[in-house]
Amino acid sequence: MEELRSTEALDREIREDARKKADRVLRAAEQSAAEAEAKWKTKLQADLAELEAKHAARVAAMAAETKARLPLDKRRLRSERFERLLRAAMEKVLRALPRDRVLDLLARELGLRAEELPGGNSRGSLSVRFSGLGEAEASAVISRVFGEGSWKIAGGLPAAGADPLPALSVSGGKTTVRASLAESGEDLLREKRAELASALLGMEALDD
Repeated sequence: MEELRSTEALDREIREDARKKADRVLRAAEQSAAEAEAKWKTKLQADLAELEAKHAARVAAMAAETKARLPLDKRRLRSERFERLLRAAMEKVLRALPRDRVLDLLARELGLRAEELPGGNSRGSLSVRFSGLGEAEASAVISRVFGEGSWKIAGGLPAAGADPLPALSVSGGKTTVRASLAESGEDLLREKRAELASALLGMEALDD
């Protein structure tokens, strides 16, 4: 009987010891988990703060870039608007020219380029194409520049739009020269841009 009580006491001591060890292990695990959670929260807060700082810096940089670009964009848009108005006004002027003035301009342009064609004054057969002109008008211009019998009408020029500005193309051998009212307008724009812009749009156009 005494021996049985000793065995039961020993069992109780073993169980109590096991319970204490289990409690220690559990408390240690809970403490480790709490420490890990605290570290994770600290790291999460630090990462969030870093992301917010980067986002704020990016937003500030984009705002600064936009603010710096606005005057340039405004100036570019104004310049593009002036250019459109200037070209529209030039085309309106060209389309309003008397027909004899148009033919004079084309003849002058062709005359300036005539020597680019091979053969000097004995060129043989030149091939002529035209757009924005009647065939009789094209023939009159070509005859003024090259004389009779040295050319033939070959057909129309490819033209952009339904109502192209008058143009002529003369081919001899491998060389082709061209005269057009649009090119005359471009030349005038290049030479007199400041004067034309100022007259049409005012002095503010010169700032662009």
